[in-house]
Amino acid sequence: MASKLKQQMKTHPFNPASFLETEEEIAQYLNEAYADDNPEVSIITLATSSKRVG
Repeated sequence: MASKLKQQMKTHPFNPASFLETEEEIAQYLNEAYADDNPEVSIITLATSSKRVG
């Protein structure tokens, strides 16, 4: 049954940058990441926001 379900499921890549529409949203996104204790979050957030800005 699992193989049948797997064949029917279609997925699409998730791109969080597509949800950042305004400069204010990007700034909030960066501020939230900066507040996180994990430095990897900041790195990922910078990469995501730079993809959106270009």
